[in-house]
Amino acid sequence: MLYRFVRATRRSFGLTVMWVYIGAFAVAFCFTFALPIVTLALVFIAIFGLVGVYLTELCLAASERLLARGFLRSSTCPRCQHGVPVVAAEGGIVACMTCGTRFDRSGDELDPEANAPPSAA
Repeated sequence: MLYRFVRATRRSFGLTVMWVYIGAFAVAFCFTFALPIVTLALVFIAIFGLVGVYLTELCLAASERLLARGFLRSSTCPRCQHGVPVVAAEGGIVACMTCGTRFDRSGDELDPEANAPPSAA
């Protein structure tokens, strides 16, 4: 349950941050002529806020990998959480037999499109 929450939070984090910055731009644009100090303050908050956003992304990624490694140690897929055996493939990559999700040895979920074998068309 915690893994799914952290995974969903990490997947939607970038889009959420983008909309917050777009909203801050809209507020700054509205206050450009009426109260310029608000615009200036929002610019500095946005610039220095990127450090917090970056550190939050690092913490979310590290906690997702940590939780995934715990599941993988107990031979459970972190994504579908079925107790089916996960199969170790070449190069330390672990694949779930139920949902097909692949993880590397650090616990990071691999992109299925980037690791798919080329199709013969």
